Amino acid sequence: MDDATSYAVQLSIGGMTCAACVGSITDGVANLALQGVSNLSVNLLSKSATAHLADPALASILASAVEDMGFECRVLDVVPLSKGLVETTKGDASSETTKEASSRLIALQLVGLSTV
Repeated sequence: MDDATSYAVQLSIGGMTCAACVGSITDGVANLALQGVSNLSVNLLSKSATAHLADPALASILASAVEDMGFECRVLDVVPLSKGLVETTKGDASSETTKEASSRLIALQLVGLSTV
């Protein structure tokens, strides 16, 4: 899947109680890889999942597949993963090198954080 045209989806999943639930979801949506769903990551602790999609319309299909397995599922966010040009280095007048960077969705859960 080309990151220039892919999307990241974040899902909220209710009803997961153990690692077997995570495995069931991961295995249950494996067939969606042929439709353009990749890099699925299910997190039991945060009761969430993230995945890369070839088309943003796949977010609702993915959520429906999870719901069909008996879990509650809601799409929280869909964002494009775009490539951008971040650095251009010029050597002599006839050569130019461009580096590309990819955007990535990162979900973090902070535990034990307190304020004073």
